[in-house]
Amino acid sequence: MYRNDNDAMDHEENVTTLLSMGFENVEDIRKALRLGKNDINEAVSILTNEHSEYHLGSDDGMKDLSSSHVSNVAPPPYESLCESQTTQTNLMKGDECMETTEFPTANLYELESRIFTDHWSIPYKKEESLGKCLISAAQLAEEGLCEAHDSCRRFVERCLPEAFKKLLTSGAVRSWGLDVQEGVRCMLHLLVNLVTARLKHDPVPEILCQVLEKAFDPESEFHIKNKHKPCSSNQWLDVFGPGPAFAVSQSGLEPYGWLVDL
Repeated sequence: MYRNDNDAMDHEENVTTLLSMGFENVEDIRKALRLGKNDINEAVSILTNEHSEYHLGSDDGMKDLSSSHVSNVAPPPYESLCESQTTQTNLMKGDECMETTEFPTANLYELESRIFTDHWSIPYKKEESLGKCLISAAQLAEEGLCEAHDSCRRFVERCLPEAFKKLLTSGAVRSWGLDVQEGVRCMLHLLVNLVTARLKHDPVPEILCQVLEKAFDPESEFHIKNKHKPCSSNQWLDVFGPGPAFAVSQSGLEPYGWLVDL
């Protein structure tokens, strides 16, 4: 099949992206990209065994993907993990019931495939991948286990900074509708929950603090876009209870209410 130079460049960029996501076997990556017509999301699905039809057939005489390499790197099929994983699992220790948190690794892989690409699309709802990862990471942070869990550490150190960099500083922010803006605001509140939970334990989480610094930047595209939004004292009512506000807007014309709420 003929491919022009641009197609070849795109193919190599996608190979590099998948390698950075943790898939180690270059041959399997190239086969997955060919089967998925150079679509990164399709390739991730193939490498994580979501498309079972690719396990039996072949594409232009190609052999099946080598499961011996893939299984060591990628998670089980996305749907099965989403169905089987719960955010909390009860463990019995003696006569007491102890609660532990499982990090949604499948959501992390899905999130990485949507962030680390030129045509990125970051989910902004609580029940979607970013929201689930933030909530689970906060639960692990409360237990002092944030760094002890490999997938959670990978999310915090690699995925989270890039996600919020795009959500807060991209020029595309100005064209997003109100529902997306509200969704990003929700993700920021979940970020604050994660950071406050993590700060209860040593050492100081430098990467998380750097992400929080971006979230507090009034000159970011997101806060400039929403600088006329009023603040709401109800946001943290359940946390702090009724009483004097910890922060107030300096200007009635540009209150930066959403930033004050953080």
